Amino acid sequence: MNRPGLSAKDAQDLVRRLMAEGTTGERYTRYATELLARLAVDVADTTRSAEARLDDRLLTGEMLRRLGRFDEADSHFAALASELAPDSKEATLAAFQRRLIAAKDRGLHLVSEALGKNQ
Repeated sequence: MNRPGLSAKDAQDLVRRLMAEGTTGERYTRYATELLARLAVDVADTTRSAEARLDDRLLTGEMLRRLGRFDEADSHFAALASELAPDSKEATLAAFQRRLIAAKDRGLHLVSEALGKNQ
């Protein structure tokens, strides 16, 4: 199947480069924007598992936040949260992201920050 955008391996390499660079700079913005385009393709691919697509939706919102697209990121997480079980790990992550968005925080954060150190 010929898909537009990056291959899965290229997308993984892109994430590694994004993490290494941080959340500022022209290159970061370019890489993050490319990743968002790839994630949109992957989320729409119904041949992928629901779990993989959910992970990509969470990452999409995070990338929107890290790009400073706060209104879009908040709308994304609000819509996603309405589909999640309130006590799920994913709902906790979405709520954490919304708190970061409210604070206009573009920084990198660990999942353990959202879930608590004991989880």
